[in-house]
Amino acid sequence: MISMEKYDVIIIGGGPAGLAAAIYSSRAGVSTLLIEGSMLGGRAVYARDIDNYPGFPEGISGNELVLRLVKHAERFGTRIMVGQSVMEMSLCSKVKSVKTISNEFESKAVIIATGLAQKKLGIPGEEKFVGRGVSYCATCDGFFFRGKKVGVVGSDEDALYDLKYLSSMTKNLIWIPNLPLRDNKKSEYAKNLGAEILEGVEVMEVLGDSRLTGINIKDGFGRERILELDGLFVALGFTPISDLAKSAGVKTTQEGYIHVNEDMETNLYGVYAAGDCTGKSHQIIVAVGQGVTAGINASDYAKNVDF
Repeated sequence: MISMEKYDVIIIGGGPAGLAAAIYSSRAGVSTLLIEGSMLGGRAVYARDIDNYPGFPEGISGNELVLRLVKHAERFGTRIMVGQSVMEMSLCSKVKSVKTISNEFESKAVIIATGLAQKKLGIPGEEKFVGRGVSYCATCDGFFFRGKKVGVVGSDEDALYDLKYLSSMTKNLIWIPNLPLRDNKKSEYAKNLGAEILEGVEVMEVLGDSRLTGINIKDGFGRERILELDGLFVALGFTPISDLAKSAGVKTTQEGYIHVNEDMETNLYGVYAAGDCTGKSHQIIVAVGQGVTAGINASDYAKNVDF
């Protein structure tokens, strides 16, 4: 039998935005539940070193930062539930309903912080070397590859952005489009950045020992060879995790990002969103700032609503 529990604020998603929201809502004295379906921290835990988070001049690992956020949220009384994905939400009424496989919850306010799903290559070695040469965020990790030989895989604007950012870090830059280039402007842009373009090849495997040392690539004739690299940036784009929210009546953009105003309010009363699922900058500090705003406003809203 599914149990029923009530909270003032329910937060869906345990990345930096969700955890920051939990700190502020629970600190405001309202009962707060955070539900994370898989792993606390989201994409932040893959960051081996974060050197641009204010207050940590010596740097901090993504995992350590997440642990501190969790401890901070729990200190103020947030209940954190990990490993129970949200299956269904009802958000249009004054009292919100959130269902997992084995539990059903009611709340006065809901904060959606479900983040993004990274599109991956899906090849051998990719997962093994995440944080050890494989990265999905040039602005997060590019600093650690200054003067190194790095490759960027992808064909759209995300890849071009990464190329531009990395070109300020290294002159040994290789672009591997995953789709045929039909726009000469992209090629010219990459060349002007000093990038070597390897068009018509497919990345088959990520190679290395303790760290990435290269990739196995195959050309259009089926010939394979090893390309030595110090780093590989995968820029295939992201998919907002917003389908569940959309089905519950939350307005999204054409790309699937959750539409919010400056107060992190969605189109539904008492429903807020924060972090990467809103389509803002993919930086931890930005997600935290949005989470703080959502946590403050959701807790204020909840104080004025009765079950």
